[in-house]
Amino acid sequence: MITENADDEVEEVCANCGMEFLSDEDMYCRICGTKRGEGEYDPSNNFNACVYGPPMIAKIRCENCGFSWTSSFWGTDFSKYCPRCGQESLEKDEQMDPEFLAF
Repeated sequence: MITENADDEVEEVCANCGMEFLSDEDMYCRICGTKRGEGEYDPSNNFNACVYGPPMIAKIRCENCGFSWTSSFWGTDFSKYCPRCGQESLEKDEQMDPEFLAF
């Protein structure tokens, strides 16, 4: 089930925290665990992080359902919940992006 807004467009961000979903198949937000289409996002609560250093790559796996994905980001990945089952049981392996360091 993918929620749609009044214009029949697929919701691209979590209605609770405003974070983008990784795919159309994600049923839960990977940051706050809110079910897709639920919650009340308030843009005034949004924040920007100032980050220094090379980008990181995280290999994340849900210990509950086994779903895994790779996340590339600056700073740290704030994923706490599985986007498929919604459980807070993630195993992370974070490393610096080797392509960034190869100059």
